[in-house]
Amino acid sequence: MKFKVLKSLGLIKSQSLDEILSLILCNPKSKECSYGECSNCEKKSLEFNLGEVNLEDTVNWKEWSMQTHEYNDKANNNERKTTKKNMKSEKTELLIDLVEAFTQEMFEFKKHAYNIHHQYIEHQRCIKNLDDNTVTIHIDFSENYATKLSTEFKQSILVHLEIKLPSILP
Repeated sequence: MKFKVLKSLGLIKSQSLDEILSLILCNPKSKECSYGECSNCEKKSLEFNLGEVNLEDTVNWKEWSMQTHEYNDKANNNERKTTKKNMKSEKTELLIDLVEAFTQEMFEFKKHAYNIHHQYIEHQRCIKNLDDNTVTIHIDFSENYATKLSTEFKQSILVHLEIKLPSILP
């Protein structure tokens, strides 16, 4: 969403995030380039059209963030409970801060984009090489998940399970 704001203000000429990646990386499909291990890519940086803008102006945009969410638990006599929930919220900051945040996120995003591409290629390779008596299960978790507390008591102990999935990347 930062990309859309910067584009609408005319600070970015690129039409897509893929186009931006092609400007800051020699080869977006290369692990070395995407992970910052390429000496040529080190010299590349995002360029913004800062011509007639005031970097001290404030800008608004929407952003996904983890927030505390309150709700009434209908299964438990409308007891008030809180949980964490990923929600879209309005952000207001200086334009210079938006530019810096977007630049930082793009350098993190290049790893993410490479990982997606690499995982897709490996997934396709695995599927092609399956024999007739094999099944594949594809699970795409991007973070660790904690299950809800178990409502079943075992020896008067409330059980809390945590699921941790390791990243399987090169």
